[in-house]
Amino acid sequence: MDGYFGMIGANAKRAMATGLVAASAIMAFPTLSYAETPGKDGAMVVSSSNTVLNEYAILSGSAPAGSSSVNVTNRPGDLPSLTAGDLVLIYQANGATISGANNASYGTITNISNAGRYEFQTVASISGNTINFETYLGTCAGLTYSYGGGDIQVIREPQYTTLTINSGANVRAPAWDGSLGSVVALHVRDGFTLSGDINVSARGFRGGEVDNQTNGPSFYRYSDLCQHQRSRRGRKRRKHSWVSK
Repeated sequence: MDGYFGMIGANAKRAMATGLVAASAIMAFPTLSYAETPGKDGAMVVSSSNTVLNEYAILSGSAPAGSSSVNVTNRPGDLPSLTAGDLVLIYQANGATISGANNASYGTITNISNAGRYEFQTVASISGNTINFETYLGTCAGLTYSYGGGDIQVIREPQYTTLTINSGANVRAPAWDGSLGSVVALHVRDGFTLSGDINVSARGFRGGEVDNQTNGPSFYRYSDLCQHQRSRRGRKRRKHSWVSK
């Protein structure tokens, strides 16, 4: 799946790309929290291909709106650079429901639910696998949204003074593995020079698989639990959308 690349701000301060979206678009971002630390990660020059600048972890449980902290799995291994003052993107990729009818409408999204929900938070402190968020004089009180019922990523978004991606170099995201990856999110305080590329093409939900079977039933089944009578449907915003023939 192709992704998109968007920037906002007078100085093009933030860029984000995700392979979980199937169109190109400019994305509008919410206001940053007051406790952010622009330029915290200094200047960055990307000179090689397939450079990954983000770090990714998975929420270990649901998180209601208003929560001032979240728990993640394997935080030290997945977010090794995370410290107080960092920006994190919380992003839910799955959670939609689909039509299960055994006809051509199979897989059609019937309720998007919370799939695609996201927000940015600033890290106040970290204790084990718990990430605590900053509040500002009580006005930015925890999570804006509730998260649950799908794979939710917590992604460290680096805050650079300047970012240069040289010609021939590119920034990529890890391919979506069913739980995390496929998102690039960056914050640049002063100047962003893009001579290379930010590319998340084919890093999102996997496509369908062709059934090369030459012998078998001479009828179509759009949904079937029997593996030898189907090929795989492409993955969608619903976590399990993969049985069809």
